[in-house]
Order: sequence, then structure tokens, then C-alpha cells
Amino acid sequence: MYSVTRKLKALKPMFRQQRREKGDLAMNVKPAAGFLEVAQILLQSDRHNSLLLQLENCCRLVYLKATQLEHVMLRQRAKLQWLKGGDQCSKVFFRRVATRRANKCLFQISNSDGLVQTNPTTISSVFVTYFQNLLGGDRTDRAIDLNYLRPWARHILTEEEACALIRPVSVDDVKTAMFDIEEDKAPGPYGFSSGFYKAAWPIVGKEISKAIMDFFTTGRLLKQVNATLLTLIPKCQLPPRCALKVDLRKAYDTVEWDFLFATLRLFGFPAVFIKWIEECVTSAHYSVVVNGGMHGFFAGARGLRQGDPMSPYSFVLVMEVLQMILQQFIDQDGQFLYHWRCTELKLFQLSFVDDLLLLCKADVRSEGHLPVGYLGLPLISSRLSIADCQPLLQKIDSRIKGWEGVQLSFAGRVQLIKSVLVSLEVYWATAFILPKGIINEMIKRLRTFLWKGTSSSSYPKVAWEVVCRPIEEGGQAYDLFRTPGPKVVWSSLLLGPFKIPKNCFILWLAIMGDCPHWINHGFKTDSNCTLCPDGVPETHDHLFFTCSFSRRVLTIIRQQIPFLWPYRDWQRGIHWASSRWRGKHVVNAAFRSLLASLVYHIWQERNSRRFQQRSRTPSIVGNLVVEELRQRIISVQLRQSVSTLGLYRLWKIPWSVEGLSS
Repeated sequence: MYSVTRKLKALKPMFRQQRREKGDLAMNVKPAAGFLEVAQILLQSDRHNSLLLQLENCCRLVYLKATQLEHVMLRQRAKLQWLKGGDQCSKVFFRRVATRRANKCLFQISNSDGLVQTNPTTISSVFVTYFQNLLGGDRTDRAIDLNYLRPWARHILTEEEACALIRPVSVDDVKTAMFDIEEDKAPGPYGFSSGFYKAAWPIVGKEISKAIMDFFTTGRLLKQVNATLLTLIPKCQLPPRCALKVDLRKAYDTVEWDFLFATLRLFGFPAVFIKWIEECVTSAHYSVVVNGGMHGFFAGARGLRQGDPMSPYSFVLVMEVLQMILQQFIDQDGQFLYHWRCTELKLFQLSFVDDLLLLCKADVRSEGHLPVGYLGLPLISSRLSIADCQPLLQKIDSRIKGWEGVQLSFAGRVQLIKSVLVSLEVYWATAFILPKGIINEMIKRLRTFLWKGTSSSSYPKVAWEVVCRPIEEGGQAYDLFRTPGPKVVWSSLLLGPFKIPKNCFILWLAIMGDCPHWINHGFKTDSNCTLCPDGVPETHDHLFFTCSFSRRVLTIIRQQIPFLWPYRDWQRGIHWASSRWRGKHVVNAAFRSLLASLVYHIWQERNSRRFQQRSRTPSIVGNLVVEELRQRIISVQLRQSVSTLGLYRLWKIPWSVEGLSS
């Protein structure tokens, strides 16, 4: 491993020299774009000049190379793992880079004595001192014995499981682990990202694999490759002091290493494996990143590193020991009262990483009450009442009161309603169904703020329903929810116990007049029907069911099922079916699903003929529709009744098939 670190260190001066030669990657794009523009202007004046063609091609290649280099650099700075494509030159992309840079700048900090420090050097030293006291210091080995907790351990590793943990590591294992790391992940202090190793794997792969496998043989790890950057993540905007509400104070940072190793021994991990973990944990060194610069370099004495793939597993094991200690006290005390819904399971705690929730029986000694706040939402197991939603209204009122002293125009109020007030409601609505009374109260506050600029009542100048219309219709388009529309008579056609979602979706498109799609999207193609040879233009009325192919499919179905469709006008047929097959009767539900299946398979046959040049006969399509619904009916559990018996006789289904319930 020392040979690898020495060679990587020797590469750094070469990379620095290459960076100096390339200059500012962002600034290189502008002159390259200028040269390309000049070359293209010259080429426009003499398009047949071979020299100008060659010049334009060279300038274009230089410009593309410059933009690619800038793109790679910006992707690493933006850290947009959720944006896989199309991020080049987008506003979101560049805005994220600027946002990350601005949010991480620290202009002042209060030290342990409460004194505000504004000097950049002093700010860095304050953070280094804090983390050195938290994670560093003198480490003394302590013998911790947890074997007394073995009776409460839910699982101890078997010999076979222990041997699997220390099996030999192969070259393929190392390569697989390396190539699983995202290329844009931030590198460590040594500066080499996984993208470098992937690109240079044919050259460095053999030595890297050997160095990693040597660790599993010798159990030694150099501090040069186990250094960590402590990046500061802002928790709130410009606070005078940093206040964090956590259930376990600095959970990862305060784990004692000796306790972790004792935990591994308790669960039966092999000694060699524990030695590997110990070497990875105890050889860690830290530097603190403040305003983009590295400060300090000190050895750790406790804690687990966040971002280390090994840390979550280690922390879960430590929390398991905490659960065992609590279980021991409960068993020995004998007076613990379980939560009334947890008595049978003997459940008294739930752990979500570093959040610990203790459950017990409620009595007069209990403190606090639900709902309590968690991540800005009420923690409650039942439906929200109007009283539970008061914090939401209070947040809206506080925001509005904060804006009352600002002279805002109507446009400014509209923007604040869109971007701030409605977002508060959306956050709650993603987790709960809000009571109608709360929705009305929010609308009242938003309407009043729009017209008066305060939270007190005011006579609106325009009805709220008009304000909430789309902009194209003269509104402002920031409705809280979908405005309730008139009830349609055909909605029952999409419901029922035998519905098949994909069929119902195509039926819905057909009812809404959204088929065929190519007319709406401007595709130029043959508009005549592909199902019949009559050369008739394809419309909804023709396709469902005036077309000779569709009529023959209906005939095949009627030979097996008494399915009636008396109209050739599509909309009249839909209204007739909505009134004829309404209700919960299983026969009507089956006919509704049969209509959806019929529309779906005719539409599929039309697409197969138009785009794939494949066709089926009306007999095949009709039998497929009937058989699909027959299998669907069999798969649904129905109560034994007269209507069910009639349905089974209608579809020629044996009464003895499975799926009936008494």
C-alpha cells in the first residue's frame, strides 16, 4: 500500500501543472465560442472554401472540448446526483453551483466563551478546536465486557456466518466495489476521486487491487488513505448560536471505540474481522473544511464517520446493545407497563438510526401529549382534527404578519402566496388529509392577504374561484387543490370489482376524446381506418363501433355473452351504458369491465396494424376479450349469492371454481 500512496503523491505535481496549463476551465469556453462564431461567419460568406471548412471544424472541436471540461467540473461542484441528463447549460444546474457556494460561506461564529469571531483565520481555528475536542484527544484502551448481555441477544453469529465475513477477497471483488462508487462523489484529502480510478483502471487496477487485498492480509492501514474532511452543513439560516434538537446528542460522534469492539465480540464476529474494523476506525484522521479551505489535521479518538459505508452498520449494532440493556432492566424490574397495543409484542422501543422512540403505558406520571412536532409535522396516528392543524394556520399567520410592514404590490403578494404560503400547505398535504375546515381557513387567509395585505378580513374585489383559474383564463393559477368540477355520468364505467386498470385507462382516453393521439400531436400519417378496407376516416364513432372489424368483434362476443350495444354514435352509447350498467350488481360490473376490455383490445389491434404491421382476426380478438374477463371474474372472491350464480352461468364458469366465499 505504501507503494501506491507514493506513486499517487508523485502524480499530484503533474496534475497541478496540467491545471495551470489549461487555465480557468469556465473562462476557456468564452474565447472558444468567439473563435467558433467568427469561423462560422467566414464560412457563410464562402461555403465551398475547404480551408474555412477545416477551420470551422477545428474551432467546433475546441469549443466542444472546452464545454465538456467545464461540464465535468461543474457536475462535481453542483453534486446533483438526482439530475442525470440535460443539466448542461441549464439554469437549475448553474444556480445549484452558486447556491452550494453561498450556503457554505461562514462570516462569523461564536466560540465556546460566547465571543463572536469574524476573522477568517480565527473562525477556522474555532472549528478545528471544537472538533478536535469532540473527536480527538488522548485515547486509553478500556476493557469492556458485554458477555452478561448474551441472554438478551436476539442473534449471535454462527460459525458459518463468521467464516463468510473473513473469506478471501478477490480482484473482482475490489473492482466491483470500486465501480459501484459514483464518479462525481467528492474525493478525500488526497484528491483522487473514483472517476480517476475507473478511467485509469487498466493501468492502476492491478496495484490498487493488491494494496487493498494486502489490508485484508496484514490488517494495517496507512493514515494517508484514511483521512477525512469534516464538511460543515448549515442547519438553519444565519443563527446567532447553533442549536440542534437531537434525541441522542452527537450520536455518531460520541460512540466509544472500545464499546464498539466489545459489541462486535458480543455478537460473535471473528477476531480477524474485528481487527479490520479496528484498524479502519482507529487510524482515522480529520481536517475541517471552512469556506472551501482545509484546516487542521488531527487523529480521532472516538466516534464514527458520517458518510463511511461501514458506520451505519456499526451504529445499528451499538443501538442493539442499548436495546438489550433496556430489556435487561425491564425484565429485572418487573413493573414496566407496556403500551396497550405493544403488550403482546413486548415492544418498548423503536430506533430510526439516531432517533430513539420509547413506548410505555400512559398514566398520570406520563409527561407530554400527542401530537408532538417532528420535522415540522404533528406526530399522530389518527386523522388530523382542526385543533391538530392549528400550527399550520399559525405559521401562515406569522408569515403574513412579517410582511405587513412591507409595501407589497398585488404582484408581490401573488408571488409570496405561490412560493411560500401554498408550499406550507403542500408540505402538510403530502403526509395528511387536511380537514375541510382547515382548507377553508387557509383560503380565507390567502384571499385576505391578497386583497388587503394583512390577515384581517377584507371584502375581496374578485371571487376566489376566478382568481384560481389558469392564467390563460384570466386567473392567477395558484389553487390549493383541484377545483371540483361537475360530476360526469360515465364515471361508474371505470369502477367495479372486475376492473383492469390498463383497460380502464384506455376507456377513459376514449371517453375524453383523446384517441387517436397523432391528431393532437401533429404527426402526419394516414388518417383512414386501418382495421377495415373501406377507406373511411378514423374517428371515435367509427372505431367504437361503426367499423366493420369492430362490429365483427361484437358479433363474436354476442355469440358467447349477451352483450348489447345498440348505438353507433360513441357518446350516445356511453350515456346509455352509464345508465344501463350502473350500480353494484355483479353482472353490471362485469359488463362495464367487458366494455373497457373491448375498447382496449380494439385500440391495441389498431396500433399493432398501424405501427407493427401485425394483425389478428376479429374472432381472435373477440375470444381474447371474453376469456380475459372470464379469468378476471374467477380471480375475484365473490360471496355465494343468487347474483353471483347468475354471473357464473352467464360467463359459463363452473360453480365449483375457487374464488367463492361463504
